[in-house]
Amino acid sequence: MSALDKTVEAESRHAIYLQRFAGGMAKDIEPYLEQLKKQIRYELLTADETMHRGRKLNRLLKRVSDIQKGIYGEYTEAALKQLELFAEHEIDFELGSINNVVLSGSVELSAPAVTQVWAAATANPLIFPDSNDNIMLRSYMKDWTLAQSKKVSSIISNGFAMGETNQQIAQKITGKGRHIDKKVRARNKQIVRTAIAHVSTVARHKTMEENDDIVIGYQWIATLDGRTSNLCKNLDGEVFLNKDNGYKPKPPLHPNERSVTGPIVDKRYQIDDGTATRASKGAEGGKQVKTTSTYYSWLKTQPASFQDDTLGKTRGALFRNGGLSSEEFKNLTTDQKFRPINLDEMRKKNPQAFEEAGL
Repeated sequence: MSALDKTVEAESRHAIYLQRFAGGMAKDIEPYLEQLKKQIRYELLTADETMHRGRKLNRLLKRVSDIQKGIYGEYTEAALKQLELFAEHEIDFELGSINNVVLSGSVELSAPAVTQVWAAATANPLIFPDSNDNIMLRSYMKDWTLAQSKKVSSIISNGFAMGETNQQIAQKITGKGRHIDKKVRARNKQIVRTAIAHVSTVARHKTMEENDDIVIGYQWIATLDGRTSNLCKNLDGEVFLNKDNGYKPKPPLHPNERSVTGPIVDKRYQIDDGTATRASKGAEGGKQVKTTSTYYSWLKTQPASFQDDTLGKTRGALFRNGGLSSEEFKNLTTDQKFRPINLDEMRKKNPQAFEEAGL
């Protein structure tokens, strides 16, 4: 097994750990949400019924807004502290990942300072190419709560306008399976998962940079299943070397990112032993596959129905019947930044493949 194979195996397993950690951390919001529901419900059900309706609405909106600002603020600060502690863990993991593939005694690895890594995590923006979003971590963690606060204010205002009782409005906001239970929890999970991907990437790449005499680049490692984004399908297996110029993407490229990157060690220091695998989940469930499998080479092993579900029917037919290798298909379907292009653009690049596939 090459050092790169061993790295892909370790990083693929770590990607699963990151998802589990994110799931656990997202649950930390539960006591805050219970407190939020209790206080909002109290404000709505104890509102002064003798007060002028317009004044009562304004007072309610102000009180409920203050409650949300306070509780969400406490949660956000606690989450950011947890992420800062997590950054230290990721430094340790990356050092272990590099050390695991170098010859014993051949190098001495260095760790970046946790304060330096956390400063970079909060100073470097999250960049989502598909949406042109560019946002700092603290803003990303805080801004979503403002949107939720505005939504609650809208529910209250609309309820007043429609003549609903305070009990009915409270039920819409705080009832089981309603706004706070459903919308807020779902959005929080997405925010937490994406923030963890960002902090993990910054911590691990700072560790790679600290050891750039040994680590000469990195490889993109996507999740092999039917939920992987088109961007990450296209990037899986791509290598980006320190010496190369040009575009060098890093996770997260979109919300709910599950891809990771793994260090590429200079051949002078590499070990070479054993066998390695990475996890996949196809039509027949979870299986271990070779670390040399890329997303599209793995997809070639899946049935047509799974390919169509993943790619869409037209791309699925082209994938199977266009006479293209996995690499050729990937190159046909992406631009220079690995973003998917539309079918018309693909047809212009390679009309013969479409003809061969009968499309």
